[in-house]
Amino acid sequence: MSLFPEFSEADDEPPSAAPEPEEGNEPAKLKVQDAVRFEVDDEVYEGVILSINGEGNTIIGVPPGEDVAFLPINQLAKVTREELERWEQWCLEVRDPAREHTEGIRAIVTGRQGARIEYEIAQIAAEIWAVCWMARYHCGDHSGFAEPWQTHTTRTECLQIMLKSTREFFSVEHEDALQTRMRNEMLQELDDGLFGFIEPNPYHSHDY
Repeated sequence: MSLFPEFSEADDEPPSAAPEPEEGNEPAKLKVQDAVRFEVDDEVYEGVILSINGEGNTIIGVPPGEDVAFLPINQLAKVTREELERWEQWCLEVRDPAREHTEGIRAIVTGRQGARIEYEIAQIAAEIWAVCWMARYHCGDHSGFAEPWQTHTTRTECLQIMLKSTREFFSVEHEDALQTRMRNEMLQELDDGLFGFIEPNPYHSHDY
């Protein structure tokens, strides 16, 4: 079943926004981790739904290294047919196997929960590993980003690309004093130290 609202075979391109459901029909469901397109100030962005609350408002992560967007779900646009096919292939070959075989969520958190990183790693085939991650501030400008599942040949590569990405994000300086302190704390957490980067223990979403 498609993860996105359907459009007819006669449509060369889908409309820029999800259509209103016909009377008596249930609206198409978008879910967390679905890829979407949206427009802000005449600029078009693509991202991944990070959360949806009970009122239909969403948080969209715009990778790599961009701020998150807070939007009503009815402002999210369809993808093109070609993009949809690529998305569904990625779900089948990468996302779903990674979710099934994930080691669990590993979280890196600063004091007062001012900044947070979450990442997951999964082995989905003999020489195929997958990783996804998100990073954000819970103070200052509340900036953040998320990277959907991507594949690499070794677990080490997965870990290193996550560390490189998040270190770059938290290396950006900020004017807010609390955000600056959280930035410095997170960079210390991400430091290799004498024995390399020490990974936190994983947990699964049902563990809490």
